[in-house]
Amino acid sequence: MDKDIKFSVILPVYNVADCLEKCLDSLLEQTYKNFEIICVNDGSTDNSLEILEQYQDKFAHYQIITKKNQGLAQARNTGFPYAKGEYICYIDSDDFVVPEFFEEIVEKTQNSPDIVIFGAKTYYSKSGKLRQGQYTSKNFKNEFDINELYSFHPICWNKVYRRDFLIENNISFIDTRMAEDQPFFVQVILSGKKITVLKKDLYIYRKQRGTSLTGSKLKSDFAPINNFYYIEEILNKINPDKNIKQKIISRNLLKAVSRYPKCSDSIKSEYFEKVKELLNHQKEQNKKGWWNYFNLKENNSYLNIKLKYIKSVILYKLNRNP
Repeated sequence: MDKDIKFSVILPVYNVADCLEKCLDSLLEQTYKNFEIICVNDGSTDNSLEILEQYQDKFAHYQIITKKNQGLAQARNTGFPYAKGEYICYIDSDDFVVPEFFEEIVEKTQNSPDIVIFGAKTYYSKSGKLRQGQYTSKNFKNEFDINELYSFHPICWNKVYRRDFLIENNISFIDTRMAEDQPFFVQVILSGKKITVLKKDLYIYRKQRGTSLTGSKLKSDFAPINNFYYIEEILNKINPDKNIKQKIISRNLLKAVSRYPKCSDSIKSEYFEKVKELLNHQKEQNKKGWWNYFNLKENNSYLNIKLKYIKSVILYKLNRNP
């Protein structure tokens, strides 16, 4: 590892020509300069690569890796071996950061924490308005509390990670095209021995971008179900406190079940069968829990309302300390 580089930014890029310059300009304007950028062009078909090349000579440490399209998770994994910095930052190329992003974070790395968590504001593309939003650091405690792990959000981009920590714990993104942050979050949070909280909003999360994958209301993937099994494997390996394990299991099982009403017609029947299998699996694994009192019925007109009620009750219980 090159000790001269403090931060490595891994920047996956796929068809983001409309907002890529904003992201790169925000890095160009940083008040702290000791960082590198590893751009992973994930098979873009627009002029994203040309934009990346225009910035080639504007940064001291900057490289472009071009690969066939395999999704966000694999793009992040592809960039990681090229990183030389002490800390890894995963920035999405349709988002951007404040000018003091690195300057604020570097002060929190003096005692070599495994993870530094910070807040983010939300930028609404349609209106051009910037708001605190759901990821603001005002919702954080001053110190990390494992009992409230989900108040720090299961996303990768509101944190930086000590590179050696990720290597020592063999942490990478699972091979999926959707919701890849969820298993990654569980593994880093449960593996981290020293987690520092920075109560400032340093990242700007872009919402309402027309071509964003998160913008679609109907879902055509099985990501929540697949993620549950991935997360279950992580939990069995790390074996955390039973109350923490229960919170993680409940949250991710709930996500899988509550996705059903949002599925597109093309996969709805198949999704229903898979989520039934998942519920039966969990009932066999654990005889205590809300899943033992929940029966999923296909094409039930009251299902969506019932799920919303169950979700609100369970999330309330999950957010309480054991």
